[in-house]
Amino acid sequence: WIPSNGECSAVNALDNVPSMPHTYFDVIAIGMQEATWKEGNAVSFKSNEFLTEEDVFLSLDNQNLARFRGIISTILGEYYSELHAETRGQMRFLLWARNGVIDFIHDIKISGANTGVGNVLANKGGIVTSFNFNQTRISFLSAHLAAHEGETYYKTRCENIQKILEDSTNMFDLSSDNVEYIDVTVSSHHMFVMGDLNF
Repeated sequence: WIPSNGECSAVNALDNVPSMPHTYFDVIAIGMQEATWKEGNAVSFKSNEFLTEEDVFLSLDNQNLARFRGIISTILGEYYSELHAETRGQMRFLLWARNGVIDFIHDIKISGANTGVGNVLANKGGIVTSFNFNQTRISFLSAHLAAHEGETYYKTRCENIQKILEDSTNMFDLSSDNVEYIDVTVSSHHMFVMGDLNF
């Protein structure tokens, strides 16, 4: 859909899909990993303000994310509206819906977990987004999991997924003693997993 340089003037049709997404897609979910930009427009700050390198990169990143969201808005046109945007470290999740179905989407819940070093750093982890579309619960997990080959790394990826899903239990307001066993995989009618999974 969007070429690697991130810019296009029209939506490229998928095989057997009409060229305009609003005739085919009600919901568009975009998950990104390692989505940090180091280039951007000039950033203005007060001359006496002390800035770290991270402050500058974060400012550029916010500008570029806003620019990217603007590109998506231009591509999708007047037929879609952004319902939610979530940032966790270098991970991004954007949820768009066709205007004709927005009134049927409710109870949007967001969760996530960092699974980088010590389960603190957000270079790895995931963002979970869940919502009701009419009476159907739909969830998305956009993740960036541990890399490399071998049994140890495979086990680490599985533990990453487990941590992300365990942390998604905070999306529920349940007083049940069994709430620790409920996550989006069992509470959703449909769940989509995407990202840099490294499997």
